[in-house]
Amino acid sequence: MTLGQRRGLHLAGAPARRYVVDIDHAAGVVTVGDERHLATTSMSVTATTWTDHPVMGDVLVQTSAHGAVARGALGGDGTVEWHEPQRRVAAGQSAVFYDLDDHTVLGGGIAR
Repeated sequence: MTLGQRRGLHLAGAPARRYVVDIDHAAGVVTVGDERHLATTSMSVTATTWTDHPVMGDVLVQTSAHGAVARGALGGDGTVEWHEPQRRVAAGQSAVFYDLDDHTVLGGGIAR
């Protein structure tokens, strides 16, 4: 199971689509909910690598290989505060930071 997974949950007959919204590996518990339960206002990133120098402040962030970029504020602690709520990203997924013109890769890291 992965965060955001919909297939293979075997929840036929649910009134709306259900997604994995939380996983507690230690307890062996998977929590499901509807798509709105996947929205978050922040994301933590680790193992950050920069193309030139560390950047803080407003950046564009891409968390899916073919997904759209979203605007967020990058803090020195590796936290991205989204300008608008975004779908949560599963731990281990890549996050790539771009300048606000979406022309230059500034760096990237791994969601945690």
